[in-house]
Amino acid sequence: MYQVCEVCFSSEPQEVGQVRLWKSFFMDLRQASQCRELSSKEIQVGIRKSFQINREINRLICGFKESLAKDKSLKDKVQGLISKSDTPSWQRAKTWMIKDSRQTCTVQTCKKIFNLANPKHNCRVCGIVTCHSCSSRDLLLFVADQHERDRFGNEPCWAIIKVTGCPSKEPDIHCYLRICNFCKPMLENLQLLEAQKAEQEGLTLESMTKLFTIHENIDKVQSKIDDQLPKYKQLVDGLEITSASPRSLPTNRSNMQSLAKAQGDLMDHFNKFVMCVSCLKQLKPSSNIQVKLASSIMKCKFDFYHENMSSFRKLKKQLEDVAPPEILAGIQDIVDSKVNNHLSIQ
Repeated sequence: MYQVCEVCFSSEPQEVGQVRLWKSFFMDLRQASQCRELSSKEIQVGIRKSFQINREINRLICGFKESLAKDKSLKDKVQGLISKSDTPSWQRAKTWMIKDSRQTCTVQTCKKIFNLANPKHNCRVCGIVTCHSCSSRDLLLFVADQHERDRFGNEPCWAIIKVTGCPSKEPDIHCYLRICNFCKPMLENLQLLEAQKAEQEGLTLESMTKLFTIHENIDKVQSKIDDQLPKYKQLVDGLEITSASPRSLPTNRSNMQSLAKAQGDLMDHFNKFVMCVSCLKQLKPSSNIQVKLASSIMKCKFDFYHENMSSFRKLKKQLEDVAPPEILAGIQDIVDSKVNNHLSIQ
């Protein structure tokens, strides 16, 4: 529409003009865009298209499950799926294109004429009619075999064959469906994303399991330290020896053995505690949350170690201040003998 002056303006109906339908233009534009994506192998799957793909896949899985429930035996299930010549209703897409409405392939870059040598095929996902070369029977609906139930579960699944995420071998219960070359790359992308997500979840679960195992081992050693340190303190405080007492007090073998055992056990527990905490450094966290969790545990446990090790050293210093050299030497001999016995056993 243009702005004109009064001289050029006419209020009478215009007999000369042109009417143009833009439907075919936009259809060709869409087909050209799809062809460019297909040739570059960079199919863009938007939110709406992804929803439509998932909806159609869920329809196929539900229909496949219902078809299996109608058959009685495994042999009947397989033969029943293969021998059907007509397309079952559960395989028909929501936008199912009637074969008789097309004489050439729907793909814009193909346009091959259908004949006996080049039959028509409907895509089971989008429903368009394509030729043999523009589609393939690569969509697999299946129930996983027993050895792959941990990976796929007990319910029917779908997969594009020869792509990461498909079964390692053909399952006993399966059905191959034909899909066009437009839907196939989209399904491959979805399958790869699901496989990567499952792998990431597996790594996360494995890392968390290792983290919990290490934390459990640390807690076991920590509980032993919490239990043994007060007993050692009680033994040291219970010695009726002062700095003014004679240094030639008779040694009590029973007390020496108790002190030596408590001291040796505490040294072992502290060494094991350090080794268990150091295992946290060998972890390979797969997320920031795991990194923060491991760092928090390590800081907390090192604080515990420094606090209790300081108390243990003070008790040893207290024992050295009040005990005669003979008792200290006897305690050290008992500790050394237990260490040697432990090494000889290993």
